[in-house]
Amino acid sequence: MRIKKLFNKTLVAIILLLAVLTGNALSAKTTFNIAVFYPDVRKPYDTFFNNITDGIKENEQGSITLKSISKNDDTDDISNWLNEHKPDAIILLGNDFKRFSKALDGPYKLIYGASFFSNNHIEEGQSGVSMTPEPATLFKKLKTFIPGVTQIDVVYHLNTNGWLIDVATDSAKELGITLVKHPVENIKQAALTY
Repeated sequence: MRIKKLFNKTLVAIILLLAVLTGNALSAKTTFNIAVFYPDVRKPYDTFFNNITDGIKENEQGSITLKSISKNDDTDDISNWLNEHKPDAIILLGNDFKRFSKALDGPYKLIYGASFFSNNHIEEGQSGVSMTPEPATLFKKLKTFIPGVTQIDVVYHLNTNGWLIDVATDSAKELGITLVKHPVENIKQAALTY
């Protein structure tokens, strides 16, 4: 439990730091309004997002407003809510907010958290805390299960995970593992390659 609280506080600190660093307008203000959007998911999956939002609520450096987004919410619902609350920045938790990207893009500073990043997200200048695991950690764990492993074949989509494969290649090499890369463009190619 202690580790979970430390993780939550660290995640909150990182997200808030990113929020402050995303623009001069925010850093020049003494207080700022942050909206936190998180998905309305069923138990037990909601525990993950509840822990993060509980940590965010402990922040005393700005006004934090939480907004649970259901599958039924549409762009108009989001736009109306934003017009009413007028946040300086928005923290988007989870992957479910891509459908609102056009409505959110523009006057708002966006910080993504608890989501997966792709090459496209990075190239678009999106910032946040990724849920993508560190390849070195995965390879070290694999080595504890199979100490003699020397080669790993990986099938991946270049536009989605190309950046991660570059990191994984370096991490694998440091552990004496050869990463054999098989880039594909769609699920059919992935199945055939596999």
